[in-house]
Amino acid sequence: METFPLDNLTEILSYFDLSDLSELKSVSNTFEQAVSERKKYIYNHLLRPDAQVQIIGLQSDKGKVHNGRIGTIKGKPKGEDDRFPIEILYLTGETELLAVKATNLNPFLPEHSLELERKRRQAISYTQDGRVREPHGMVLDQIFMLARWSYNEMSGHTFFRNLDFFQYMSLSRSDPRVGGPNAALFSFYKVKPSLAGYSIPHDETIFDSVVKSLVQNEQQLVQAIGKKTKWPADGPNGHLLVRNMVRFMSTWDREVIIGKFWVVKSVKTGTILVAENSDESSSLGKVYLVKGLGSNIGDLFLRLGDGTTPVQGVLTVVPVYNFLAYDGIALGPNNRASPLKKKQILNHVEAAVKSDSIVYQGESASFGKWDEEPPILPCIRGDDSLDWGRVNTDTEDQRGVSNTCEGENLSDDVNAHGVTEDHRRKAKEIAKHAKKVGVESIQKKGSSLTIRRFGYTQDENPNLMCAMMLGSNPVHMFTFSEWPSYKLNEILEELLTCFEMIGRKVPAIIMVDELSLVEPMKMVLDEAFSMVGMKEDKRPKIVWYPPPSAMEQAFNQVNQGHGPPPF
Repeated sequence: METFPLDNLTEILSYFDLSDLSELKSVSNTFEQAVSERKKYIYNHLLRPDAQVQIIGLQSDKGKVHNGRIGTIKGKPKGEDDRFPIEILYLTGETELLAVKATNLNPFLPEHSLELERKRRQAISYTQDGRVREPHGMVLDQIFMLARWSYNEMSGHTFFRNLDFFQYMSLSRSDPRVGGPNAALFSFYKVKPSLAGYSIPHDETIFDSVVKSLVQNEQQLVQAIGKKTKWPADGPNGHLLVRNMVRFMSTWDREVIIGKFWVVKSVKTGTILVAENSDESSSLGKVYLVKGLGSNIGDLFLRLGDGTTPVQGVLTVVPVYNFLAYDGIALGPNNRASPLKKKQILNHVEAAVKSDSIVYQGESASFGKWDEEPPILPCIRGDDSLDWGRVNTDTEDQRGVSNTCEGENLSDDVNAHGVTEDHRRKAKEIAKHAKKVGVESIQKKGSSLTIRRFGYTQDENPNLMCAMMLGSNPVHMFTFSEWPSYKLNEILEELLTCFEMIGRKVPAIIMVDELSLVEPMKMVLDEAFSMVGMKEDKRPKIVWYPPPSAMEQAFNQVNQGHGPPPF
């Protein structure tokens, strides 16, 4: 504190007579007494054992990382400078005792901060063995298996044949027929089979198919498992269990995390994973805390590996309640960390633990979107489709493309998709060309045209490039105007250019990697084909070509003999 010069103070006091000075002294004594009483109140009532306080104003490099953290007072102040013992609870379930001065403790915590800390501690207390609680794990395992079954059906039984539903559900989770559908499951999760070029009796998404099964079996699931969860969010006797699961599932298409991780270590509350930002050895990404299903992820990797960590693997992680869980299928262990890499990873993890920057829950949970009671389940209509009623399913996929509300049919109104007269004109030119040269037979090799961007991040595709390929051969390349994708007018114009360049019949299937344009393209082109008199069975089909997921790429490597089998 800056001192006040004595000469100046003497000059100021010369303006006061004795009665004024006496009154000033009285006020000063009263103020001093008030400060003393305030200190005593704070010490006795607010800084009491088991009270929660916020750590503030620490200046040392070691202490700064704790600023803003809420801790618990574990005793009376000690030492010459009256330092309080403050217990810090980390997301790993581990604790640390700090000695902190009263001046670095804020006992006046707003309700919002206390509520966030309560939810954080609830997530920490959920498990002590690193796994999802058994009742929740049983339901999640069934959900994942139902989703894999649905994708296998959608893709024409690509991954397994001659198995009925119950035989498939009883397969070991290490069976390749279980892991196979996992590769592209979330690419098609909320896509109608017809948009992806598949034809099955019920044109419903994987998500809708699984939800319908849960709705049909809600009562049995609640009776058999609900009472065993003993988790507040599930309500008395677990009557909200299925409704919670459907709410979580509705976000998986955009909150799922699929990628290559370093599996670092097992802790009470889960397994510590570190994402790789790229193939560069020095690039480490976010640190995650993820719970296993039947086994702790870290223990599983240790058991299947040589007993050392960190090791690398490919996993799929989804948000559930206020934590993250993996889906029971992984690829690995693959690479093992070198001594230098291991040190880098462990330092990276320690910094994340100390700063409380570990990602332990999904975006919806972190923003409090799951704090309220989950919405009611949809009904099943007479035509066996879902009726979502007033349930808000306005979502966006991972590339910012608006999805159609689940359970509803896509509009037949072309104008609803922003189709203009210019689009119609270009579509009609394509239709005239197709009628003139004809359309390839769908059975002929090379009868599909794939439209695919060079990359799906700006780092991968800085020049906004896109290719049109017949089989694996590029036949036309172009640049689109705005990130992240081409527009309808651009693709129609480039499509006509491509058809004119190749000088042959139009391919029977046109595969488009921008989901939001599949339906508008189908509608505007079908309208144009009708105008020029082309029959429906003689027109090219427009289908979605999903970008490969990280899991799909890993499975492809395995199938080519470049990696270990899934477990």
